[in-house]
Amino acid sequence: MTSLVSRRGRVGLRWAVASVMLVWLASACALAYQPPSVQIAAIRVTELGLTGGVCSVRLDVMNPNRFGVDVRSLDYRLEVESGTSAGAWRELASDASDRELHIAPRSTTSVELEVPFRYEGLGEALRAFLERGSVRYRARGSARVAGPFGQRTVPFQSAGEFGRGS
Repeated sequence: MTSLVSRRGRVGLRWAVASVMLVWLASACALAYQPPSVQIAAIRVTELGLTGGVCSVRLDVMNPNRFGVDVRSLDYRLEVESGTSAGAWRELASDASDRELHIAPRSTTSVELEVPFRYEGLGEALRAFLERGSVRYRARGSARVAGPFGQRTVPFQSAGEFGRGS
């Protein structure tokens, strides 16, 4: 009887040790994950019409991890700084993209977004450009990213300045 109990105790101990190691390994993998970053690489006007136009916005999505990730969707807002008060932002455009994108390990992939805008959102930005010679802009949003860790929503923000010398 004693050997049966000690055998069960050893099996139970092995399961406990294996469970602890599995939890430790899973947490180590989670700690090794770094969220991708998104930066505005370029903005250019591609179309102008009577009430608005279209900007082509190139975003660079950088994956710092040792494994590839898939971007499943991207929600974004493009804003310009208000010319009336510093630190106030006005939305120029917002949209979502469901175009999937694979980013290889430790690499950067560019994605082009066609962003429609209306002129009414440019009034204050145009005034700031005429007064200061530049306009600050930013893109904010979130990317739904999938990889070996599962699926996560990663927020991003990137900013820049458009000026006469740009």
